[in-house]
Amino acid sequence: MSLTFHRAQPADWEEMNHVWAWVYEGSPPNEALDPEPEGITRVLVREDGKAAAVCSIIDYEIARGESTLSCGGIGGVATLVESRRSGAGSALMRGTLRQMFDDGKAISALYAFKEEYYRRFGWEACGWRWQHSLPSHRIPETELSLPVRQIKPEDAAGLDSAYVPMIRALSGSHLRSSDDWQKRLGKKPMAIYAVGDPIEGYFWAKAVEFWETAEIGEIAWSTSRGYDSLWAVIKGLCSNQANVTWCEPPNGPIIGRFVNQGLDSKLSRPTMFRVINVEKALKAIAPAGGEFSFCLEVVDEEIPENCGAFKVTSGPGSSTVIRGGEPDFKLDVRQLSQAVMGDPSLKQISEWGLLETFDEAGLDQAIEWFGSMPVVCMEFF
Repeated sequence: MSLTFHRAQPADWEEMNHVWAWVYEGSPPNEALDPEPEGITRVLVREDGKAAAVCSIIDYEIARGESTLSCGGIGGVATLVESRRSGAGSALMRGTLRQMFDDGKAISALYAFKEEYYRRFGWEACGWRWQHSLPSHRIPETELSLPVRQIKPEDAAGLDSAYVPMIRALSGSHLRSSDDWQKRLGKKPMAIYAVGDPIEGYFWAKAVEFWETAEIGEIAWSTSRGYDSLWAVIKGLCSNQANVTWCEPPNGPIIGRFVNQGLDSKLSRPTMFRVINVEKALKAIAPAGGEFSFCLEVVDEEIPENCGAFKVTSGPGSSTVIRGGEPDFKLDVRQLSQAVMGDPSLKQISEWGLLETFDEAGLDQAIEWFGSMPVVCMEFF
């Protein structure tokens, strides 16, 4: 048995389509696979010459506060049943890591079918999306202080005036192009409502049958009055609904401001991130102010270029990351990925005993340098 990783070519589309159809639909393909879209890299592993495992790498630009990281989103991971336990899936993940490194990505993101599987290759959980559910009669009373209107799907890019400020206050979400907005809405967009002019908040929702559950597909806001106005609109939307469900980032206001009997909250589709290139990731997230100097040692079992010591020096308007130096602390790439994204923070990672400390003063500098950020990914892939 031989396993070989490939950057896919048009001649591979038919076989890749076969793998995706059988894994995700349990039947042969009923239509041809479209050409590879711009911004997507298809890859596959062949087992004895036949396509056995496939996935796509999606180009993302991920916000981490005011910083931006180039990211490869791993989507459509599929391994034929007859090729499972053959090593094809592992070969796919390892080949994908190398592909992203060679393509210049700083980080990678994915939604795991089982986190422990992807943890083996260096991804780690960070980014908590809370799904909330409320009976409609428990929806908070808020003031509608902004004008409300329905937005046409083709005008969705205008929602950036609420979306971008929100994700720039967080970590882990993609800076969308106009095409990205259309992809996020899907083939059958829900009704989109926005408040403010310019827009300070929006949501899209599906509420078809009376006295069922209104489903909020995405909600975002840039101001407190935008958030309050959205809830006034949602309350009206749910006047003939029994319940409403929606998702918020981990620091969303609903619990802190409006918790009430009947609120049900649960973790929903947490994301995993991984540092692909240590130098690029550290340079990208360097804070704008303050003076810092520390050295960290990274352990990465899959990407040798990430292993070893990295000296970080940062001051107002400039920062450097160079190889070498005497490390102040040592950590695995999984924990580094969490620290880079911002949650769990490096401080929490240290408190949990998940790094080895050689110099407390250097670690303290690093803890302040990395800081902490609420992490949520607003894309689904």
